[in-house]
Amino acid sequence: MKSKMTIPGNKGIWHGYDSFRFEIEGIECIVVSADSPLKGNPWIWRARFFNADPALDLAMLRNGVHLVHTDITDLAGGPEAMRRMDRFYDYLVEKLNFSPAPILESYSRGALPALNWGIRNPEKLSMLILDSPLCNLKSWPKSAFERELCRKAGVLAEDFSIVPEWNPVENLAPLIQKKVPVTLIYEEKDNVIPIKDNAALLLELFKDGNGDIRAYSGKYEFTGDDIEQLASSAVKALK
Repeated sequence: MKSKMTIPGNKGIWHGYDSFRFEIEGIECIVVSADSPLKGNPWIWRARFFNADPALDLAMLRNGVHLVHTDITDLAGGPEAMRRMDRFYDYLVEKLNFSPAPILESYSRGALPALNWGIRNPEKLSMLILDSPLCNLKSWPKSAFERELCRKAGVLAEDFSIVPEWNPVENLAPLIQKKVPVTLIYEEKDNVIPIKDNAALLLELFKDGNGDIRAYSGKYEFTGDDIEQLASSAVKALK
């Protein structure tokens, strides 16, 4: 049976599921509704790169978990990204009666906004799923264009030095202290994102702080034989 939720916006179909596109203060938002939602309307929040390698998202929908996304492109996890994510979260929880504790997932540099929002709101998360995370501003941005983008986003200062409060690996304490479950997926020979300064460092910091982290190595990208197992553990983590 299709979901009977009342969701605003333009209705479409995404991989066979009802999808809705609307705007909050001019920013595009997407909600894909599960056909048979679990009690309390749980949701998984794709921080960036919506529709890229959607195997996990589809598995969560099959398990009764809504999928959502709001546009935070090129904001590098900075102040404006946080404002947009706050507004989106409040709208879903207060207006659409979604669960107050979603799963937040990211891919690549989408880990910057995912981690920064989680660091600021650990009590609002059931779980973080980080695939091939870029979570250290010491390894990105690289080009002049990227540095300017990050300066405008507020994660780099006017002299292009890192603003520490916006570099996730320097601010993990709230997630560690609140024992937010983190699933880390990474490729040991990643040629794009330096593992030593990102996934490996993140794993080390969580372990040193006795945080709740589970790591899977290998080329994953939200696909693979164990996607259903990951989805099952994610559903169990929902508060």
